Amino acid sequence: MTYDLSFDRIENDLEKAKAEGYNFLYVFCQTAKPIEDIILSNFNGEKVDTKVIFTKDIPAEKAFKINDNISIAKGYSVSLERLAILSGSHSRFLKDPFFSKEQFENLYKMWLVNSLNGKLASQVLVYLKDSKEVGFVTVAIKGKVGSIGLIAVDKDFQGLGIGYELMIAAEQFLCAKNVLTMTVPTQIENQQACAFYTKLNFEISKIQNIYHFTL
Repeated sequence: MTYDLSFDRIENDLEKAKAEGYNFLYVFCQTAKPIEDIILSNFNGEKVDTKVIFTKDIPAEKAFKINDNISIAKGYSVSLERLAILSGSHSRFLKDPFFSKEQFENLYKMWLVNSLNGKLASQVLVYLKDSKEVGFVTVAIKGKVGSIGLIAVDKDFQGLGIGYELMIAAEQFLCAKNVLTMTVPTQIENQQACAFYTKLNFEISKIQNIYHFTL
């Protein structure tokens, strides 16, 4: 369920969902105003994440130099699987007590599978170091907007500018497709990621509070 400015419908919607046999729901609120404590108490709810959407415009026909170590992913691999799971290290699915670690990992494995097969991503780029996949990014296109789905760099190779090179390559891919707007989501508590995207000239376009209700 998603709510923009008013919470007037939340109680009725939660009651309806409970009557229809739902066990739990995520509620996405497009406002910084918190859901009232009485509603959280009555429906066993808690805030599990504050999602931030960063957006930037891509200059038309901008020329980029793509790092020679970046290429298109050839397929599923153990190293890509590890990177996919690492990309969710700040995810609400990892923090949510109603998700087991196994469920969280399976979710990100399937996200990787469906990115590689084109269902969730238009392109998957990898950074190779001595033939080892040490970083990756998934890019999806919807209309004239491109979005980053997953991005991660192996912990042993962080701080070397690999994440920056992957983002430049993703931007070049979108530019070549005549996509001039780029978005990337992260968690507000992930200060490192927020600072990284700000450095790349992204600006916050949306903040979304996410709640988990166990019915």
